[in-house]
Amino acid sequence: MIAPGDKRIAYSREAAGPSPDLPFGSPRIWVVDLESGIDQAVYEDQSILGYNPSWSPDATRLASFDGLADFIHMINLQNGEEFLFPSTTGGPVTWSPDSTRFLYTTFRTDRRRRAHTGQTCRSYDQRNHRLDR
Repeated sequence: MIAPGDKRIAYSREAAGPSPDLPFGSPRIWVVDLESGIDQAVYEDQSILGYNPSWSPDATRLASFDGLADFIHMINLQNGEEFLFPSTTGGPVTWSPDSTRFLYTTFRTDRRRRAHTGQTCRSYDQRNHRLDR
């Protein structure tokens, strides 16, 4: 995904298996700078996996889904601050035009029956760090 008004692309990279009959490696989020050619992983922690990278409209934050941990990871690329949001759907994040809020989906769970009872949307307000249900 190309950063808005920018020369960077965020993508999910999976290492090739050591032979054609072995599976690919775990996906991780990378960003390539098209002007400098620098290509680097977003997270130093190799245990953070990632699919579906999504830039904030101001290109300062990047969100992605970690299906192994069932979280959406959001990182502020200016200061390195990271946030985690529980999500089991892997759906994409939708940002507000001013980059202060985003919306994502997850399943509602009945803990007593240990069953999903439907899908719900949640939003996060970055100005006051508030998660709405």
